[in-house]
Amino acid sequence: MKPSRFLFVPAMEKGRGGGHLARSAFLVRSLRAAGREAFLYAPDPGREIPGETADFPWTLRSDPRRAAGEDRRWDFVVLDAFQTPAEEVASWSALAPLIGIDEGGSCRNGFEFLIDLLPAPRKRFSDPPNISDPSLIPQPLNRRPSFQAAGTPPRVLVSFGAEDAAGLGSRVAGALEKTAGASALDLTFAKPGSLIPKLREHLAEYDVLITHFGLSAFEALHARLPVLLVSPTRRHETLARHAGFVSAGIGPAAADRAARSLADPAFLRSLRERCRDIAARHGLENPP
Repeated sequence: MKPSRFLFVPAMEKGRGGGHLARSAFLVRSLRAAGREAFLYAPDPGREIPGETADFPWTLRSDPRRAAGEDRRWDFVVLDAFQTPAEEVASWSALAPLIGIDEGGSCRNGFEFLIDLLPAPRKRFSDPPNISDPSLIPQPLNRRPSFQAAGTPPRVLVSFGAEDAAGLGSRVAGALEKTAGASALDLTFAKPGSLIPKLREHLAEYDVLITHFGLSAFEALHARLPVLLVSPTRRHETLARHAGFVSAGIGPAAADRAARSLADPAFLRSLRERCRDIAARHGLENPP
């Protein structure tokens, strides 16, 4: 019997960051390691895949929906596209049955199978997921001994993904340097476009992560790293609050509030306890 063939289609448009692309690439590698055939549709040849240090060998550049005469047949198309428009759902479903990952659009009923890895509020009549479990995300192997562990001065990682369209990372880093001072903390700013390869395996080296809602926030919880969020949009803030995270709010003013909060030892103690409880709530405290 021939192995199933999977085609992964991540969101790649400007403003969506690099998380969808990185996750799809990870799943392609994982399926291939398990003996399946899997490919990534990434039409932009200039777009680097976060976490990949070399050319990704299983990438399709031409649109499979328009590859007339091609003998490749897909068993499943996996869309990691955030909110897939109706016309996209229709065109991909003509190619193969659809699997949706964290699909937040109004066309969830157009998918044969739904996987919600990150918790999100759903509209009353939205199709429920077939699987909903944050512990299924790629989890770091390196973990801190506890959420309470901290260095002196504390090591703070600021990372807002591969794109950071709102520019919050540099705003947070600048506010931290101004508010806390160079001697009060050990600051690392992971600039967009120069992220540490396999960032999740370095999370345990820090005492606090400041980021937005996304994969890194949940990876940090599994690594027992306290997380403080700053939201680039109202949608991010809604997701952060729904999942139980501590958030400084939305936009540049929230970046300044986050910096001031980290200067308060009582806030840090509360953040550590809160993140420990969030990790337990989402099944991320114990090893997989």
